[in-house]
Amino acid sequence: MITQLRYVLLAIPAVVASACGQAPSPTAAVNTVAAPRVVAASPDGYVDPIRAEIFGWMTPAEVANNEQQMIASCMAEQGFEYKPTIQVDEEPLTRDAARTYRERNGFGRPTSMTASEASDAARGQLELLRAMNAEDLDGYLSALEGAERAEDRPSGGCIGRARDELANSVPFFRNDEETNAKFLQAYQTVYGSTEMKSALGAYASCMKALGHTAQTPEKTRVETQLAGPDGVLLALADWDCQAMHVWPVWDILYPTHVKQIIP
Repeated sequence: MITQLRYVLLAIPAVVASACGQAPSPTAAVNTVAAPRVVAASPDGYVDPIRAEIFGWMTPAEVANNEQQMIASCMAEQGFEYKPTIQVDEEPLTRDAARTYRERNGFGRPTSMTASEASDAARGQLELLRAMNAEDLDGYLSALEGAERAEDRPSGGCIGRARDELANSVPFFRNDEETNAKFLQAYQTVYGSTEMKSALGAYASCMKALGHTAQTPEKTRVETQLAGPDGVLLALADWDCQAMHVWPVWDILYPTHVKQIIP
């Protein structure tokens, strides 16, 4: 779920501004994932505090890793083995840490298995599934996805259990109309404000002065994917221009307006 939808959230600010699990590997051992990093629920110092709050003040990769570990633990309780797909190398949420990350990686992108690891996992799973009889395979899939699994139904089983547990602290997993509407309203409040519109205009001028054409931070991320070796310079320019013009507005609007929408 996260691997498919994580970057949709990156596009939300751009849309608003312009308008105003992995396959299981039953044979593999369960990997150990560190406990969620505890972060103070404060907007100060975050690159995008609304996005940070959506993911429970963790990076999407950290949330995905915890989901995978929960699924693996649940499957182990039922006598099955499940190999989590562990995502690494994602930009931190906080601005200072993001600056250090960008100096090495640009915006980067979270990765999971290497090509060889993914190939080995797929091959091992295929061999195991071929060896399973229909009853064993049905039992495994029922434990993973629920006995009434179907594409048009929400996931049950260990996947559903993990998502239900995460929904207590990660609004992304609540996936209800009220929560989604609140986050959309929060973005509309920020990007529809006179202050942010002015800040984005100053951001665009700042980027142009540094030799870049992107008009918004979101468009900068898109251009970075095409920038090759210059991606680090582009990501650092984005950081500098946001630090001067965009983040000061976030720090004013988030506590005074957004937190009235997202209590």
